[in-house]
Amino acid sequence: MSEADIERLSDSDRLPLSGVRVVAVGSTVAVAFASRWLWALGCELNWIIRPGEKRFDESRARYLEVVPPSASLDLSKETNRKQLNHQFERADLLLDATGPGVLQNFGLAPWDAPESWPGLASVSVTPFGDHGPHTHLPSNPLTLGARSGMFWHVGRPEQPPLAQAGEQISYLAGLHTFGAALSAIYSNSRGVPVHYELSEQACGAAVIGHHTARVSQIGERLPRVAPRALWRLYPTTDGWSAVAALPRNYPRLAEVMELPLLAEASPFLDHSKRPLEEARITEALTGWFATRSNEEITALALRESVPLAPVLSIPQVAQSEQLAHRNFFARVGDEGQPEALLPRQLWRSSGHGWRSPASLPAQPPEQNKENPRPESNKGGSTARRMPLEGVRVLDLGQIWAGPYAAMLLADQGADVIKVESPKVWDPNRCAAVPPRDRSANWWNTGTYFQEYSRNKRSFGVDIRNPRGRELLGQLVTEADIVIENLRADVLDRLEIGYDWMREQRNDVILVSMAAYGKSGPESSLPGYGPLIEALSGLANQTGWGDGEPHLTTGFAYGDPVAAVAAASAAIAALVQRDRSGCGQHIDLAQRDVATALMGEALAEWSTTGHSPEPQGNGHRTAAPHGVFRCTGEDEWVAIAITSDEQWRGLIAMLDAEDWAADASLGNEHARHARRTELEERVESFTQRLSKMEVLQRCAEHKIPVGAVQRPFELLEDPQLMARGFYETPSHPDMGSWEMHGWEWRPRDAGACIRKPGPDFGAHNADILRELGVSEAEQETLEAEGVIASSPVGIPPLPWERA
Repeated sequence: MSEADIERLSDSDRLPLSGVRVVAVGSTVAVAFASRWLWALGCELNWIIRPGEKRFDESRARYLEVVPPSASLDLSKETNRKQLNHQFERADLLLDATGPGVLQNFGLAPWDAPESWPGLASVSVTPFGDHGPHTHLPSNPLTLGARSGMFWHVGRPEQPPLAQAGEQISYLAGLHTFGAALSAIYSNSRGVPVHYELSEQACGAAVIGHHTARVSQIGERLPRVAPRALWRLYPTTDGWSAVAALPRNYPRLAEVMELPLLAEASPFLDHSKRPLEEARITEALTGWFATRSNEEITALALRESVPLAPVLSIPQVAQSEQLAHRNFFARVGDEGQPEALLPRQLWRSSGHGWRSPASLPAQPPEQNKENPRPESNKGGSTARRMPLEGVRVLDLGQIWAGPYAAMLLADQGADVIKVESPKVWDPNRCAAVPPRDRSANWWNTGTYFQEYSRNKRSFGVDIRNPRGRELLGQLVTEADIVIENLRADVLDRLEIGYDWMREQRNDVILVSMAAYGKSGPESSLPGYGPLIEALSGLANQTGWGDGEPHLTTGFAYGDPVAAVAAASAAIAALVQRDRSGCGQHIDLAQRDVATALMGEALAEWSTTGHSPEPQGNGHRTAAPHGVFRCTGEDEWVAIAITSDEQWRGLIAMLDAEDWAADASLGNEHARHARRTELEERVESFTQRLSKMEVLQRCAEHKIPVGAVQRPFELLEDPQLMARGFYETPSHPDMGSWEMHGWEWRPRDAGACIRKPGPDFGAHNADILRELGVSEAEQETLEAEGVIASSPVGIPPLPWERA
């Protein structure tokens, strides 16, 4: 089915959430971003705010406010509580942005009284979650980004830790809210309402989960480091370009760039050679990029299919031929007003369309206001079930994006089978060096692999072998969802693409998440997270305003955000299949998802002609707003003053009587004009104290503050500890360690990690038995190499090399 065919269908047929009723209460970026995409998938959205709630600025509103608020309700008034209760009675899903304890205080929390609203599911998202010592601390995106650990991995080590552009922690939490909402809708449609409770801090901490797990497993407390030579940005003759390569890319890159030393580079796991080798490679690559333009580098990448990409500005992102080919943008605007260029979809689908903001009504549909919830959605089973229990997923992914998406589904109860070939296994198995005394079967215990393979089963099968492909076909017959993040042409070259899968099961859902999508002029390119950041506009917007863009150096941000979107797409397709009986092929480009997170910047450029400038750790209107040095080696805190009340608290904390007497500092814009002076004074205060002392002083004066946390500090964070965010799995070859748990946390849930990541092929016998394969044939399959219980070609550990 083509996009044109989908557009000709009625809303109920082409939109997965047609008829689903969502009430959003409160106004935060996370809930607004989730609401925007739920609306685009067809739900009826009723948005209710509270009196005095701060509204979005113009560019953010153009992007996020697809439906205007239907009411402003003061919940201290009984008539307003009755009105909200009435909305709950007819809704399928509540998105709660009121803050911890607010709805409970008014007797309007469906998770506390499910009998009052038996068919209502909910997702609440708050900065820190609804319990713990930091629950009611003041916060904002800057301080949350610091507390989550994300800042520690951005910027150069000789400079302060750097915030990603565009308040990414809020948008990341919004993506998670969207996924949790779809999971709640799916579970609710099966008679099991679920109530999720999300923490923005936890969403950010999960992104760097492999670092915290590695600290716990290995005990490393590494300092901030410069970007790796083959995983960074370099200046060109007319801008900047990115290179992002894994060891398997080194030989081809060396040949194409005519730099033989690249082919000799040691793999990521050999840290002993890093410093000298990094310096030599960086020098060679700096010279290579300095003599070439971005256009030349792009042409070379396309011609030779190597992992290079230019850093694009916001106008260049808007003019991308690849995004145009994918029909990614919609032009939205009222008559006589400049049109806004906005992302119109998070993925493409063979089975559903998206509602464009261009069709936004002036008010929510009047005719639907009094309709009760359909009887079929009321009541349901009271038995405790996982939201995705009974769903089977095949994980064909590798490294990060695909396995992470499948992990999110496994966490919610899906039966996820990780399918790996003995000869082409997941490189994440060997991405980290184990301790010397725990190197037995180390490819099964690595922190990166364990982080994104928990709660899964493993099937080691050679799908290039005809019999192996038959076994995969049998698995597809029993699978609801298949997830893969391989290059765009890989499944078709292996003759196991969507058409083949439909021959096995007609209603199968295939989620493909190639870096740039399945079609278009750039679809054949290999792509990793840094390249996605470069092409989305995020790298261009992240920086100090000195012309140098920045990447996240410790986590490839394009991967985790695409993973959350892919898990969401899979669940939306399940909802659609329950209605239509049809499966579909999801074509999700990781680049598209990252670009969707830059929607505000695109809206501003397209409506004003002005491209936003990088702000560093600053804010466009507020001050002081930055990351400030404390005593100790590389110790920092984020402080962000965004209201007059907080400004008065800062004056009291600093005992700044001169500021109190200065009438010219009485408003936000005036303070912003003098931000350099103000922030220098703040740092003169913080650098005399430890960051814990600064946190205490700020808390006493109700000032938003966040320590810039290292991975090991996250494991000791009081709020995350109180929420049980880090759990303790164990493995016979590695012992116990701490690993992050719930991102989409059902209320009153137990442990997220039911079992650690599986040993290679650990479930071969169980899976083959389920497929009806006899023990005798299993022995034959293993003898012939069709199945295996260990991967082939594991690299030697550094101390094992000659």
